[in-house]
Amino acid sequence: MLEMNAFILRLILPAVLFIKFGLSGLPLILTPLAMITLPLFKNDLERKVLPNKLIYPAYSFTLIILGTFGFMYKSMDLFLIPTLFGAAFSTFGLAFAILTKGGFGGGDVKLLGLVGINLGLFSGAHVVMALLIMAISSIASVLTLLITHKVSLRSKIAFGPFILLGTWASILIFG
Repeated sequence: MLEMNAFILRLILPAVLFIKFGLSGLPLILTPLAMITLPLFKNDLERKVLPNKLIYPAYSFTLIILGTFGFMYKSMDLFLIPTLFGAAFSTFGLAFAILTKGGFGGGDVKLLGLVGINLGLFSGAHVVMALLIMAISSIASVLTLLITHKVSLRSKIAFGPFILLGTWASILIFG
């Protein structure tokens, strides 16, 4: 029963996408990320891990769907632009991980790439809003936890939920 409830919860975000954007290719492209959002959020908060077994299939399905739409509409820009955004986000995440010396993990870097692909379907304003929401929400949360002494400067922080929050807020509010 518990697994059925979790599966139903995982269908809520894709349903919201179809309600917001209609029966178009956009919700279909966003669905792989939508389906893994809840498990990623939960896993990162509880165990500080963003599992590859969730992220890699979502990458694969997203790129296959993008490639299919690009082929159908004879527009490789539909595939290339989001893919370049994904590469840019991953590169940014990797640079941040190196600069913070492990404060940002490999799962966060991979998630940023997947998020970048999805945000690449929208305008530059969506990307900026997503990054601002990610940054502001994570900074506010970490500062609150530091002030209340629930974490120290050496504590591991789950950034996946903030990445997902910024992404979906940008897509659903400004989409």
